[in-house]
Amino acid sequence: MHEYVKYVDGTLAVFSDIRKKDNGEEYIIVSFERPKEYGFDIVIFELPSCNIVKRAGHYTDDEIAIFKTVVERGVGYFFNAARKEKIPNDKSSITNKYKIITLCGSTKFKDEFMRVQEKLTLDGNIVLTPNFFNNIKKEDIGERRKKMLDEMHKQKIDMSDEIYVINVGGYIGESTKNEIEYAKAEGKKIDYLECIR
Repeated sequence: MHEYVKYVDGTLAVFSDIRKKDNGEEYIIVSFERPKEYGFDIVIFELPSCNIVKRAGHYTDDEIAIFKTVVERGVGYFFNAARKEKIPNDKSSITNKYKIITLCGSTKFKDEFMRVQEKLTLDGNIVLTPNFFNNIKKEDIGERRKKMLDEMHKQKIDMSDEIYVINVGGYIGESTKNEIEYAKAEGKKIDYLECIR
């Protein structure tokens, strides 16, 4: 297996050499693995179909959506790298069919998040949201986990084409302000639910 990337949460992405099925069809395995106290979180994709062939552990649906986007956009890259050919520098071998949008805002607006997520998805976008809403109190999370969640959300912004800010009643909290500034610094497009005055 060949290392592709290591994420800040410890996830290691690796890919196989080209393999052949009985019918002669070529395929590659791309695996995302994160070590945990109890073992590993694992999700494995088969390319070029990008279907999940194995899932174990506790990766969230949002995390798996990010990984799926990585493999879908990188099919050409992985096959070229597995053949040990020069990787083309253009994006002709990468599929960019759907725009990726990360939702930002206070998690107390859960209903609005759900409504916007549904609308943007039906409009043909891949939508990434916070990992959970107001079912866990901030004081119960702890500083280490809060930092991890903030990093995870910034990683979602990194993967996105733009962010969409859920600013109900014009409200934008400190965490959301930081995410907006981060998105600006990364050159991401920013849309708002309500107009900014």
